[in-house]
Amino acid sequence: MDPELKQIFSGEIPWTVDGYIETNVYMNDLMKKPLDDWPIRPMGDITIEDYGTISFNQRHPLFQVNSYLMDKYGGRDGLAHATRLFAIFDFLRTHRDRLFADGLVKTDVAHGDMIGICDELLQVLVRLKFRRNGGFSRKAVYLELEKETTR
Repeated sequence: MDPELKQIFSGEIPWTVDGYIETNVYMNDLMKKPLDDWPIRPMGDITIEDYGTISFNQRHPLFQVNSYLMDKYGGRDGLAHATRLFAIFDFLRTHRDRLFADGLVKTDVAHGDMIGICDELLQVLVRLKFRRNGGFSRKAVYLELEKETTR
């Protein structure tokens, strides 16, 4: 695999909490707008060596967030941060009940929506490398979280 792609898809390129928060603000603002007011960024299929051709639904919110990150950070870092953002979303969704029980996330009781992430957990998620098959290991996150809280 291309060394640059390896860096991107292994989580070797860290992000910042501020970058994560700014991106969430962008995404929340986008979701409040009618679809006709979205800054649709046209992009055809792309081909990535060793992965094949990928087609995108340009009206999907995550495609728009990915485009926002590519515009803001440039190709390599934009793709790295988009990959990390989607890994964070997946981790929070997959481990939601445990994270809530441990007081690491807060939810809106009426709707069940996640409304907050503790600062230490966010610090870990924006810089931790991914597992070999992508995403975050709960064990690795909790180990890093323990280090973060004892600093």
